[in-house]
Amino acid sequence: MCYYSLEGSSRNAREDEVLLVDQFTHARKGLVAPEDANTGVCLTNGLRLGLLFIPESTRRRYGLQLEERATFKLRHWLRRDVLFLDNGRKVPFQDLEIGQVVRILYQPVGFTPATSSQDDAYGTVQQAVDAARVDH
Repeated sequence: MCYYSLEGSSRNAREDEVLLVDQFTHARKGLVAPEDANTGVCLTNGLRLGLLFIPESTRRRYGLQLEERATFKLRHWLRRDVLFLDNGRKVPFQDLEIGQVVRILYQPVGFTPATSSQDDAYGTVQQAVDAARVDH
């Protein structure tokens, strides 16, 4: 997820890093490090992350706990990236609130996303998240 990389500086996310959701140009949201809000942080497909201190409104809307773990799925051509939570729910990245705290857990080795013809429709993405995977 680096749509904003064309508009300014960016870098890849690092394992165990804590980031914040921020507003970029053209009403797009992205991630930044608290110490450098001018550099966008890119997520790669299959990246495991933790959502920390999830705001009440987001928790109610998606039926979430205060903290959740998820797998990021890059939807580059649609610009509709999705978080597949371990509880089975899906949250569009752009629905995260500004200021949401995100901790990068790890990039699975050899991760290959499952694709199907249903992947073309935003609301019908189907991909199983391996909830049995033990995060470090």
